[in-house]
Amino acid sequence: MNNPGRPEQRNPGFTGRTFPVLIALLFTASAMTFAQSPEVRKAFRYYDIEQPSKLIPALEQAATASPENLYYLGQGYILTGNLDKALATFEKGISADDENPMMVAGKGQVKLLQKKTAEGKALLTEAADMNRKKTAEQLKAVGRGYLADTKFLLDAIAALEKAKSMNNGDPMTNFLLGEAYLMQNRGGESVSSYERAAAADNKWATPLYRIAKVYQRSRNNEVVMDYLNRAIAVDPEFAPAYKELGETYYLRKKAKEAVKAYEKYLSITETPGEAKFQYAFFLIMDKNYEKANTIFKEVLNDKNASPTAYLFYGMSLLEQKKYDEARGVFEKYFKTAKPEDIKASAYAEYGKLLL
Repeated sequence: MNNPGRPEQRNPGFTGRTFPVLIALLFTASAMTFAQSPEVRKAFRYYDIEQPSKLIPALEQAATASPENLYYLGQGYILTGNLDKALATFEKGISADDENPMMVAGKGQVKLLQKKTAEGKALLTEAADMNRKKTAEQLKAVGRGYLADTKFLLDAIAALEKAKSMNNGDPMTNFLLGEAYLMQNRGGESVSSYERAAAADNKWATPLYRIAKVYQRSRNNEVVMDYLNRAIAVDPEFAPAYKELGETYYLRKKAKEAVKAYEKYLSITETPGEAKFQYAFFLIMDKNYEKANTIFKEVLNDKNASPTAYLFYGMSLLEQKKYDEARGVFEKYFKTAKPEDIKASAYAEYGKLLL
């Protein structure tokens, strides 16, 4: 079968450009938890392993048990995109204790995400100035808040460096510094910070995964594979690492390994997105056409399915010599795909079918 190219991906991962700010924030979920209770740590781990439906209920329970956890509930709402609830949560925390700088920093973070730059900056400045004796937790909250806007990366790094000077071995501080450096495309410094975070907590998979993502930029697949496997060894349910392993095995033309990694990923994640389509594509690579067809049928039931799914479904049927069925699927592809997206190889496959 002539390969017309890999199916399109709407979320291909880090490609060497600066991460969008909100995406960078999404990856800081684990980093919020280390100085907190086991309940809070467990809650953010749900987000890390792509089971976000469990995040907010767990954080709500933790906040009910201890009001200081309202800050982390607010961060959970930020991660899930509910800025209004995040703001209300931080304001509730301020009402309960107006001398808590973390709540003020959280409110400033939301304001920056809402593009209310002046108000957000003022709140973060206030949070940084509160208390005669500054604490590492206070400065980390300020640094995290500044990460909401790339204009304030230097402020974020300054706050986080101060927090690090108070506790050099804190995994959260080092992780957030890694995020800040990565947003500046300072790969070496981000890797060093992630390494310190991973060394400080040997049960935390996220820093290892982030290092793998950094090395993807240089296409150093051996190092990428090493860190992804280390992430899985630390946390066998760390879904994102299995997905990246599948992608990397694809690049190395190891179809069976790609299929196995994706099967593990799909068994864990609640948010597969287009991963099912990718899984079907890997099944075609592995010449497991019947299983691929089952997945394609499921994918194509979605009204938002990519036209490319029709193309690869048709190719799979063609390989099985199911010509009549394949022809109908190819025709649906040509009707739904944009003309500029159709490659010559797709016409070649269709021509082979007609012959």
